[in-house]
This record gives sequence, C-alpha cells and structure tokens, in this order.
Amino acid sequence: MFNVLTCAEMREAEEYTFREKGVSAQDLTERAGVKIADTATEILEKLADRSVLIVCGSGNNGADGYSAARVLSKNGAHVSVCAVFKPKSEECIRQSKLCPVPVHAFSTVKGRKFGLMIDCIYGTGLQGEIPAHAAEVISYINSSRAHVLAADIPSGLNGDNGLIGKIAVCADTTVAVGALKTGLLLASGRDCCGEIKVCDIGLAYPTRQYAHVYGKELVTLFPKRKSCSDKGDYGRVSVIGGSESYSGAPLLSVGALRVGAGYLRICVPACIFDGLAGRYPEAILTKMLSDGGVLAFDKTALQEIIKQSDAIAVGMGCCTDSAIYDTVVFLLQNFKGTLVLDADALNSLARFGTDVLKTKKCKVILTPHVKEFARLCGKTVEEVVAGGVPFAKKFAADYNVILMVKSNGTIITDGKRVAVNAVGSPALAKCGSGDVLAGLVAALAVRTENKILGCACASWLLGMSASLAAADLSEYGVLATDVIKYLPQAVKMLQNGETSIQ
Repeated sequence: MFNVLTCAEMREAEEYTFREKGVSAQDLTERAGVKIADTATEILEKLADRSVLIVCGSGNNGADGYSAARVLSKNGAHVSVCAVFKPKSEECIRQSKLCPVPVHAFSTVKGRKFGLMIDCIYGTGLQGEIPAHAAEVISYINSSRAHVLAADIPSGLNGDNGLIGKIAVCADTTVAVGALKTGLLLASGRDCCGEIKVCDIGLAYPTRQYAHVYGKELVTLFPKRKSCSDKGDYGRVSVIGGSESYSGAPLLSVGALRVGAGYLRICVPACIFDGLAGRYPEAILTKMLSDGGVLAFDKTALQEIIKQSDAIAVGMGCCTDSAIYDTVVFLLQNFKGTLVLDADALNSLARFGTDVLKTKKCKVILTPHVKEFARLCGKTVEEVVAGGVPFAKKFAADYNVILMVKSNGTIITDGKRVAVNAVGSPALAKCGSGDVLAGLVAALAVRTENKILGCACASWLLGMSASLAAADLSEYGVLATDVIKYLPQAVKMLQNGETSIQ
C-alpha cells in the first residue's frame, strides 16, 4: 500500500521529519538527489545518447536537481545543468554552490541535443501561472527527442488535482520523491507522468490518515476457496436496471459472476424481459413492472429482491424518471445490505433531491463519473475536478456514504479514508464501462467489511481488464463485453501478486 499525499501534507511531513527525527533539509535533498540519479542511470543504460541535461528552478526541486547533477557527475556521466531561474531557497543556493558541473543559461543549451533531460523546475512549489520564460523551457523539453525524467512532479502539473494551466512537462518517467502526490494519479497527471517510480528518502509522517493506493491488499478478497463451499457463501447480488432504450445495460453486470459472486439476479422491466431471456443462463432474470418503456415502481418485487440479496446495484440504463427515484428511496429505507447507486439512480437523486440519502438504513456506495458527480453537487465539472480529494471527502462525509468519483484516476472515500485507483485504459471511455463496474462493486463490496477495499478492488479489476483487452484489441476496439471476458485473467494476476499502481 502506497501513501498518496497532497502538496501541503508533503510539506507537513518534511517539517515533521526535520523537527522530530533530527534530519536536516540538506539530508533530504541529498537523499533525493541520489534517488533521482539512480533512476537516471537506469534510463541511460538503455539510451544510445547518454548526455544529460538537468533543468533546475529556484526552489527545493531545483536543489534536488543540483544534488543529482553532483551524483551523476561523480559517477562519470556527461552532465550539463541549465538554471531556469537564479537559486532562491536556502537549500537550492547551497546545492548550486556544491554542484561541480558548469551551470548554463537556457539560451546556451536550447539548441543542443541530449539523450536525457531531467525536469527539476517546480515540483510541489508551483504557485499561479508559469511565467513565459519557464513556459519556453518546458516547450523545449517537450519538443526534444530526449527521454524526459521529472523529479517529483512534472513542472506545470498541479500536485493536488492533476490539472495543468498554460503548459506542463510531459515526462516519460516521474520519480515521486518521498511519496506519491494525488495530482500524479488524477486528471492530466496520468498523461504527464509516464511511468511513476516512488522513492523512499526516509520521511517520517505525523500520526494521521493519508490517501493511499492499494496493492497486494487486494489479494485478500480472493482467498483459496474451500472445497465444501457453495454459491451462497460468495454473495447474492441483484441488479435493477434497463429500459426499452437501454436494454443491454443491466446485462453488463454479469461481470459480478466473473469475479466470484455466487448468485446474480438481473431485474428488468417487463417490456424488455422477453428479449433478454436466456442471454445469460448463469444469471436469474427477474421481471418487474414497466410503464411507458421504463421501470415502474414495483413495491412487491422490491420486497422480494431485498429478501434475496446481500447487495443491490440499481440505476444502469433506467432513464431518469420519478419511478426510479421512488425505487431508490424505497431501497434506502428498507434494505439492510449494501446498495450501489449508479447512472440513472444518481441522476434521479440530482433531479429530485439528495437529502433522501440521509434516511438510509443500508451501506450506500455511489459510483458517479465526474459529470454525474457535478450534477449531484450542483457544481460544474471543472469545479469538482479542481476540488479533487478534499471535495469528494466532504461530500461523502456530509451524506455518510462511500463515494467513487470515476475518471482516469478514481477517488474512493467514506469521508475519512481515501483510496485512489489509477489502473486503467482509455479503452474504458466507451458506453457500458460504468455498468460493468457497478456489478463488480456490488460483488466485491459484500465480500469484506472494508468497503473502501472492495470498491478499490473493483476499480482495479475493471482497469486491468481493460488494459489487457486493449493490448490485444487496441484502445479503440475494446467493448464493455470484452472487458468482462478479461476479468478472470485480471483476477489471476491479483492472486499471483501482480499488482501495480498505474
């Protein structure tokens, strides 16, 4: 499990390390320099051109760069240093004076070619817009054919929410110094960072709960099955969804069986029942009342579904209608298991009112993508993306729910604990992906009391399955049904301990 810190939390951890552990700023800088140099050396071994340009700013990220230059030079690398700004922080001034490598102005290096460029301009210290001179340097880095290594955070990337302003470095590799930052895993961070390597520099942390990325902990949801077990031991999942316009949506929940659910009941309006009968013989197809091509409120059917379910997922392909809202309200107030609200269940809450969430008698998991989350909050997409983890935490705390805000990096929180999943593929940017996830969440959330872990595992499996499918079929060619087919392979990877953070 990796901790994931905001920029402010990272500064707090550094101050705590100085104060409580007697470690100096110079100690941390030199440890960071060694780690950056080690990663650079690994990269250089694979390059034909082994010349290095380290581009330094005026703060502590620049200090890391000067320190790395000293280590690389000592080890015999051909290193040049470019100072984008004059050193200003105490540590940057110290390290620049210790640096044995000649320091050049940008004007003297911008026409030269290098095999490796190391970005040490801003890190977590970026405030406001990037000035024109720095933007020109970043453009030069991005347009070069060099392998680009970013120290801690690609310069120009917001370390908290993954947004970029005018421009940001597009790295091939990023060394996250000390710990992952949330912005590396969210929004544009996924595209700016390339491969992420986390390096330990001996930071100490105050006693507090940080966001994290699950790794091998996910395996605990897939223990070896006992030979005497039966299907009732692995969870009874029901899915309520579908309409004449979106008849296939609830069928995509069949992924719940692919990750080990014992029972799957697919509950659809009568108007599409006959057309779906027999499509998945492993699932139990249940008929509910319909009205005008959509699901009608069916109290009798809902009471029976409640009796036969440990988890219920509702909303996929329902269309936004008062009947789906009435269904959600009834389940919130009468079901005692785990309720997953997705798609049109969420849209009905946005339309008719979210306060009903406060009347619940069950564990509730909301699975909105960023646009659905914006509707729930009455905010713009830009506002919820900029708000990042703190905004999601507040919403989850206010309503006492588990919230999964889906994007290329998914935030999972109950208002106190936070997990982030960054395993995935652009292949998931296609209709049906969220329907698959809703089934996975329902299947895995009932397998553990740690609902955050269950949701994170579902998100990881969806992302890895999509990545595996894309490797064979291309990012453009993958369908949601293909993702379901690759789920068993992703499960086997988990069981073999083959977890990753991206």
